[in-house]
Amino acid sequence: MADANTVSPSLATLGASGWVPNANWGAINAVPVVPQAALWANRAQFQQLGRQVRFTDVGPSESGLGGGNILYWTGTRWKPVGSNMLLDSIDTPNVAAANAAEQQLNPNHVAVNAGLLQDGDRLRISLTASKNAGTEACTIRLRYGPLGTTADALLATVVSLSGANQSTGVQLEFKRTSSTTLQKEGNADTSTSFAGGVTGAFPAAVTVSDMGITPMFMSITTQMSVGAEIATLQNYTLDHFATDS
Repeated sequence: MADANTVSPSLATLGASGWVPNANWGAINAVPVVPQAALWANRAQFQQLGRQVRFTDVGPSESGLGGGNILYWTGTRWKPVGSNMLLDSIDTPNVAAANAAEQQLNPNHVAVNAGLLQDGDRLRISLTASKNAGTEACTIRLRYGPLGTTADALLATVVSLSGANQSTGVQLEFKRTSSTTLQKEGNADTSTSFAGGVTGAFPAAVTVSDMGITPMFMSITTQMSVGAEIATLQNYTLDHFATDS
C-alpha cells in the first residue's frame, strides 16, 4: 500500500524541487459543483443546454438538501437527472375520519408543478390502504386536478374493500398524452396496471385541467358505505418518469 507521500504519476511528476502538479491535479481536487438552487417559476433564466438546477419547490422537502429535485435543461425541456424523481409521499399512515362522505386520505399532498409533466411522461402511484374490522364497503379512488379535493377528475376507482380487516397494495401508471389528458398504462383493470392479462375494454384517456399551466394534485380518497368504520393509507409514493425523447 502506498504511503501518504506517494502521488500518482497521473496527477503530478517529481521534479528537482518536489512534486509538480500536472493538468489533472486541479480536476481531481476541485470543489464539487453544487447545482444552482431556484424556484420553478424562475426556470426560464437557467435554460442553458445541459445545465442542472435544484428546483426547491419541485417534489417533497428533503432534510439536509433544502427540498426539491435536480433537473437539467435538454434544449427543449427540463428533465429530472436520471429521468425519474419522487414528487410526493407520506412518512406515516394517514387515518380517515368515520364518515360516509368521500374524503381525502392524503390531505397534505404536494402539488405537481405546472409545465413539469410533458407529453409521454408518466406518473406512477404506489399505495397501500387498509380498513378496520367490519363489513362496510370501502371504496378507494384516485383523483387528479387543481383543487386537491374530491371534486377533481376521477382517474380510477382502485378497489372496494368489503370484509373485515382487509388491505390492498396497488401500483398504477398514467401517461400524459396531451396537456389535458392522462392515459392509464398497463392492462384494462382500473385497480392496477401490471398484474397480467384481464378481460375488458382498455380504459379511455381521462380529461383533466391543462397541466401545462395549472399546478395539479394527486388525491387518494376513501368512501365508506355507512361511515362507522375507517380506512387508513399506510404508505404512498408518486413518481415522475420522463420520456426518453
